[in-house]
Amino acid sequence: MGNLIKKLTEPNLPSDYFRMEVPILRYLGIEMLRDETVGYRVFSLVSLFNMVVIFLGLEIYELFVQFNLEKFSKPTINVANYAITHAMGTIELMLMYINRKKIGKIMTSLHNPPFAPDASRSGSSESRWIRETVLITEIVYIVFSIFLFITITSIFLECLYFCIVKPRDEWEMPFAPMSIGAFQKEWPIFEISVVYQLFEIIAFAYITLTSYLLMSAITAHIGIQFRIMANSLRTLKSRAKQQAGADRDNETIVNKNMEVLMRSYIKHHLDVLNLAEEMESLCSLMILFIFLFSVLLMCFILFFASLEPIGSVEFFHFFFYWWCIACQIGSYCYWGNELSDESEKIAQAAAEIDWIGSSKIITFAVQMIITRAQQPVYITAGKFVPLSMPTLMMLVKGSFSYFMVLKQTQDENELRQLTEIS
Repeated sequence: MGNLIKKLTEPNLPSDYFRMEVPILRYLGIEMLRDETVGYRVFSLVSLFNMVVIFLGLEIYELFVQFNLEKFSKPTINVANYAITHAMGTIELMLMYINRKKIGKIMTSLHNPPFAPDASRSGSSESRWIRETVLITEIVYIVFSIFLFITITSIFLECLYFCIVKPRDEWEMPFAPMSIGAFQKEWPIFEISVVYQLFEIIAFAYITLTSYLLMSAITAHIGIQFRIMANSLRTLKSRAKQQAGADRDNETIVNKNMEVLMRSYIKHHLDVLNLAEEMESLCSLMILFIFLFSVLLMCFILFFASLEPIGSVEFFHFFFYWWCIACQIGSYCYWGNELSDESEKIAQAAAEIDWIGSSKIITFAVQMIITRAQQPVYITAGKFVPLSMPTLMMLVKGSFSYFMVLKQTQDENELRQLTEIS
């Protein structure tokens, strides 16, 4: 805990912007920065095969065993809930593993020029902005981890409590039914099944959570690069005069300095655009699947919470579970929205350049930057919708709409059953 507080409160810019996310993924089987040894590749494949193939296979099997379209019972929704969660996480992990080196290359490039802080370009502002972004993304990761820990712990403690107060033949698995092996309540089959499910849930939850937040953190840093670019353009002429020194009133020297600086800023702008485009190509499909599954998942969680009394352990479990999902997609949408806003501000920054009396090269460059920056940069979900706050509201509203349909269907089924009984 002391090291964590020290990391969050240190005044200097850390050497690794993603020091929380990368080690967690490394320990769970996804290496993005280091060279992979043969031993690590074996560990990685075994770890991911266990989480993706075996664990998801058990959930799919259980879905066929438990699912009943005519009766929206608690076990039915519970199995569907976890099956959707694991399907969503599986798609994400597969895409993350396939593109791990490309994502690692993007993270490495953000630490090197022209993306690294440059005091001669914007003074100390660049280091401060990047440090603030690192701090915010780390705090978000800690808060989400706490939500996830509470969600997992609450349901496990409930299972442990029932195992203490109930006879063995009434024991149930903590998260979702597991017909293979766990249906036998004898020692030690049930206990081994519980430990296996708990371990897999924790590993799967943290590797998917970390993947979500790593991609949103990279998006946040790309957005900061647009802010750095805008600030550099606003102070272009003042820094050109500063470089001229004693000849600051010599327009020829100042114009030459402005041209040199403008060339470097145009290159920086193109590099940031290329970085955003590469990020879009890597995570667009993954975000699309995450959004689609998240809408269904939040719907099921709301339905499940409606079956529990307000204030119960189960209710708070689903409350935190819903917020985990909502905050994950919210993180994507917020930083995607920030990236688009910062990219659009470059046009205004270029218009604020004191270019009157400058050379034709400067005038033409300003016009080109303004023209390009009027088309905001977007990270999209499968090329369908941009990552933005309106998109987040659309997803949340969609989940509530599906929840109301599901709730109405349940009420109609209950009414029909009462009518048949009477």
